[in-house]
Amino acid sequence: MKKQIMVLIALIIASIGLLAYSWLPDTMATHWGIDGKPDGYMPKLQALLFAPFMLLFLLFLLDFAGRDQPQIIRKNMDIISWMMSAFLAYIHCLMIAYSLPEIFSRFDFTQAFLPAMGILFIGIGYLSRGVPINPVMGVRLPWIMKSEHAWRKVNTLFGNMMIGLGVLSFASIAIPGAGLMLFIPALLLLVLITFIYSFVVDKK
Repeated sequence: MKKQIMVLIALIIASIGLLAYSWLPDTMATHWGIDGKPDGYMPKLQALLFAPFMLLFLLFLLDFAGRDQPQIIRKNMDIISWMMSAFLAYIHCLMIAYSLPEIFSRFDFTQAFLPAMGILFIGIGYLSRGVPINPVMGVRLPWIMKSEHAWRKVNTLFGNMMIGLGVLSFASIAIPGAGLMLFIPALLLLVLITFIYSFVVDKK
């Protein structure tokens, strides 16, 4: 049933784009820089089909990866599938709205994007804490997968930092124009701290 619903969501996303097709410009903004200004464009047909096809790709990728995994892993990956579906649908609608300034007042895409990113990071962070050793979810560095203790410590820290990064995404909305300038360095710092901490825990 999950597959059928996810495919239905992809079709709904595609339908929204098709309904707006005649009002949209021939070229649509599809990427925004750290300053919040569009710096990447696609022909509108490609832009409107990107999210539905990406959703279907992620659906089958996560479904394939979750096969033969313990129940808790399959359940967590189902939750991630739903979160990714909602995230892509939201971004798809934002992109359409941004391309229709006559109907929707031109807005800061980054400021509208960050809350969805925050929810996604909080969800992934929460699911990463306490997840058992597995080959498809969590921080899967080879040297920590040999030890239950190291795995638990690293993924707990990673999950907590992901939740913190999600909260930062919401907080950064209060600083117009600075959202991604805060988010990207924080994300890089998260990766660096996780990597270094994995070595520290492994050596103990």
